[in-house]
Amino acid sequence: IMLIMWLLGVPFTLYIPMIGTINLGLFYFVFLWFWLVGWSNATNLTDGLDGLLAGNSVVVYAAYTVIAMHMHNHIIVLFNFSIIGGL
Repeated sequence: IMLIMWLLGVPFTLYIPMIGTINLGLFYFVFLWFWLVGWSNATNLTDGLDGLLAGNSVVVYAAYTVIAMHMHNHIIVLFNFSIIGGL
C-alpha cells in the first residue's frame, strides 16, 4: 500500500482538526505502519474478550448513525444500520 501511495504521488500530510495540516514527509510511512499495526492489535485484543468488540462497535456505529442523520447523509445511515445488524 505504501509503495502504491508513493508511486501515485499521494501527499504525505496529516490533517488534525483545530491545528491544521502537518507535512510528515517520509515519516508518514512510519506513522502509517505504527497506526495500522496498533489498530490491528487493539482489535484482536478486544475481540478476544468474549464479544467485547461487537458490543463496543454497536455503540460506536449507533453514534455515527446519529451524526449521519443530523448531517442528512442517508447512505452512511443505511451503511451503519447494516453493520449494526451484522454484529
